[in-house]
Amino acid sequence: YSSLSLKRVWILNDIFVAEDARRMLVADRLLQTAKQMAKDSNAVRMRAATSVSNEAAQKTYESIGFREDTRFKNYTLELGD
Repeated sequence: YSSLSLKRVWILNDIFVAEDARRMLVADRLLQTAKQMAKDSNAVRMRAATSVSNEAAQKTYESIGFREDTRFKNYTLELGD
């Protein structure tokens, strides 16, 4: 939930497509479906993360309409199990 806009934000974590299903537009369909579901839930935005070296995922996100966030730098704190 976004405390600034007071609306839902969809956060997509751990998206993975099995290697034998890659290049079959599975990720595209998954993201398009999630995008429609987010719209249907009146979400204000979607967020997704991938490693800096995963150019294939970055291109897929950008083809769906995601844009790299240049306004905020994100940090994480690992807390263990």
